Amino acid sequence: MTINPKAIRVFVVDDHPVVVQGVNMLIRGDPRLTVVGDARSAGEALRVLPKLNPDVVLLDLRLPDMLASESARRIRAILPQARILVFTAHSEHPALQLAMDAGAHGVLLKDVANADLVDAIIRTFRGETVLDPAWSRTARRGIPSPRPAS
Repeated sequence: MTINPKAIRVFVVDDHPVVVQGVNMLIRGDPRLTVVGDARSAGEALRVLPKLNPDVVLLDLRLPDMLASESARRIRAILPQARILVFTAHSEHPALQLAMDAGAHGVLLKDVANADLVDAIIRTFRGETVLDPAWSRTARRGIPSPRPAS
């Protein structure tokens, strides 16, 4: 299989192998996207992200070693141009707002349809703030203005 060199480079950070495998399978079928790597913890991601230079980091909210709020802050420090999309099953977790405050560019719930996940990654890459409607209805308090694309 040939990878489109202009494809959006995605890095997946999630401690659940089935999520990582599912995202990989989904993205593999779309020529606009390519997965450049994955990690099961924030620490592992922080070690390899500078070498892989992804465009979008799909970041689980709760990892074994830290929450997305801290992970996002650290990712932004080492890869300021990367866009961060928090991917979670926890629509009411208070750390979602903290992750946005720390530099995440969007929140997407894991019950999203396949096509909507691809669309959210592309929109995040293009500079949009992507907020899952289920989260924004219940928790959208004090979200900063959408960040310009880096």
